[in-house]
Amino acid sequence: MKPLLYLLLPLSFLVVGNSNHERTCKNGKYILEQSIKFHDPKGNWQTASLDMVIREPRLTVPDRFSNVRLDVPSRTFSLERNRGDHVSTHLVDENGQAKTLLDGKPETDPELIEKYRLQPERNTNYRGYYEFMYGLPMVLQGDNYQMKEVREVTFNKQKAISIDFELGVPMIASSWRIFFSPEDYSVLGLETLGEKPEEGEYLIFNGSADMKEMNLARFRHWYDKTNDEYRGSDILVSYK
Repeated sequence: MKPLLYLLLPLSFLVVGNSNHERTCKNGKYILEQSIKFHDPKGNWQTASLDMVIREPRLTVPDRFSNVRLDVPSRTFSLERNRGDHVSTHLVDENGQAKTLLDGKPETDPELIEKYRLQPERNTNYRGYYEFMYGLPMVLQGDNYQMKEVREVTFNKQKAISIDFELGVPMIASSWRIFFSPEDYSVLGLETLGEKPEEGEYLIFNGSADMKEMNLARFRHWYDKTNDEYRGSDILVSYK
């Protein structure tokens, strides 16, 4: 049994089944609401403008850094990332128009565009990634998701409550399982859900960053679900 994933335990106040779907979702919505209150007690996410430096070591790119600027209300976005001896810039403006630069200027060389992932159509995916990862659980409001199963589990060797979500707009995966602390409802981590449950990735959240009076995780560590192999991390270095 994988030590870092989860074990299903009985959850006395949740009954899973078609006839109890409404009850399950009601309990899940309560957990989600309490989690939002924990992470964003003053409701600042909807008007937040984030400026972050994130160290993102990966097995193949151990020295990756990203400078991210994300304005939530206008959805404008900027990502600057080191690409070897180069720096790529990925932009999305208030009209949703995307533009990508290499070393501060447009790049036309097809090989460099492919090598450094400079296709402008990627930029909205980059924006969606940082919105999702740094906006959880606040981004799960409105009708942009469908709540599925709610269970009591063990995740990363501690008690947790898991909720399965189907996203209206997929981000890496269309379905995610998010793990919440049963004590303060903080987000403990999440995992992708696919056709084969044992495949995909999971993340463990820890540390704390007080950003715009929101309580966000400072560390996000990625693991392979098949063998618990470490894949990489997202580490907040500085933020304002």
